[in-house]
Amino acid sequence: LSFGTAGLRGTMKTGMNAMNVHTVAHATQGLASLIIECGRQSDGVAIAYALAILDSDTIPHPEFEALFTSDEETGLDGANALDTSLLNGNLLINVDSDAEGIFTVGCAGGLRMDVKLPVKREEYGEYAYSLRLDGLQGGHSGMEINKGRLNAICELNRVIMAIPSARIVSISGGNMDNAIPRLAEATIRTAGKIENTEEFISDFVNKRLSCEPDITLTIEEITDTPLPLDDDSNVRLATGIHLNKTGVVAMSRDIEGLVETSMNLGIIRSDEDFVKISYSLRSSREIEKTKLKVRIRGIYEGLGAEVSVRGEYPAWEYKENSLLRDTMCRVYRDLYGKDAEVITIHAGLECGIFSAKMPDLDCVSIGPDNFDIHTTEERLSLASFERVYKYILEVLKNIK
Repeated sequence: LSFGTAGLRGTMKTGMNAMNVHTVAHATQGLASLIIECGRQSDGVAIAYALAILDSDTIPHPEFEALFTSDEETGLDGANALDTSLLNGNLLINVDSDAEGIFTVGCAGGLRMDVKLPVKREEYGEYAYSLRLDGLQGGHSGMEINKGRLNAICELNRVIMAIPSARIVSISGGNMDNAIPRLAEATIRTAGKIENTEEFISDFVNKRLSCEPDITLTIEEITDTPLPLDDDSNVRLATGIHLNKTGVVAMSRDIEGLVETSMNLGIIRSDEDFVKISYSLRSSREIEKTKLKVRIRGIYEGLGAEVSVRGEYPAWEYKENSLLRDTMCRVYRDLYGKDAEVITIHAGLECGIFSAKMPDLDCVSIGPDNFDIHTTEERLSLASFERVYKYILEVLKNIK
C-alpha cells in the first residue's frame, strides 16, 4: 500500500496489503495513536460511527463516504486543505456537535489572530511576587462566550494594573485560543511592598463570586526573579490587553439570544524578548468580523507589535430548502415522538468551509451529549453516544 495525493491507495481485496475495512481500521488507529502522542484532542465519535458503518455488511445506506479531518480545533486546517473534487456526495452529516436532539444548520465565521509584542527589560524593584488566578469555569469561546464567564488572562491583567508600581517579569495563561482561559500566572516586581495583601485578595475575589464561585487568587512574595519589563514595555502590554476586551462584542439583531460577534484572548506566553498573545474572533456577519480584525490589528500595531491572521473560515449560512434537514427532522420525530431543535450557533464548524467549497452541499451537524467542552472536565455520555448512532442508521435508511 502507498500514500498518494488522494491518501492511502491500493487494490480492493482481502489481505493486509490491499484496501479493505481492516486496513482502513488499522490506518485510522495509527492516525488516532499519532494524534494522542502529539497531544491533540479527539473524541473519535465520528470515526467510530463511520468505521462501524463501513465495517458492516448489513446496514442499509446510500452511497457512503467517510471524511476525517485534522487540526479542527487549532485552525480548521484539515478542512481548509481539503480537495473537495475527491468527494462525490452532496449530503453531509457532520458529527461535531455536543447536544443530542439539537440540529445545527448554520454557524459563525471566524479567525485566529497572533500578536507578537517586542519587550525590553531593565533592573527595577526591590520586591518580587508570584501571582496565580485559578478556579474559573472556562469553556468554549463560541458556546459559552455569552454566559458571563471571566477570562483568567484579562482578570490577572486587572490585578497587576491595580498593584502600585508593578512590572511584569513573566506571564502565562490559557492553552487554546478558542477556549476561555480558567488559569493565568505571572511574576512581578514592585518598587514597594504590597500592603494589605489579604484584604486586596478578598476584595478582588468577592466582587467576582457571583459569576465565578470557585475563583481563587494567590499573591506570594518570592526572593528573586529575572529582570522585569521596562516601563514602556509594561505599559504597552497592559494597554493592549485592556483595550481589547474579550467576550461578547454584539448580539444578533435578527435572532433573539444569538451572539453575533465575539472575541476571546485564549493564550498568552512571555519570553526574554517577546510577549505572544492569541485571539479567536467570531461573527455571523463578515463585515463585523473584518471590522473587529482591523481594530485589534490597529491597536497592537500602534503599540509596536507584529500581528498575523490564520485559520480564517467563512460563516455557514442557513439554507431555507434542505432535503437532509427535513429528512433528519422527520426521522427524529418518528423515533422519539418529539421535534428536534434546529438552531444556528456562534461557534465555528467546518461546514462553513465545506459549503464555501461546495455551494450545493446540504449539511446538518449533530452529535451525542458532551459536557464542559474544552475544559479538563470534558466528558461524553455513552448512552447518548449509542442513541445517536442508532439514529444515524435510521437517517441513512431513509435517505433516498
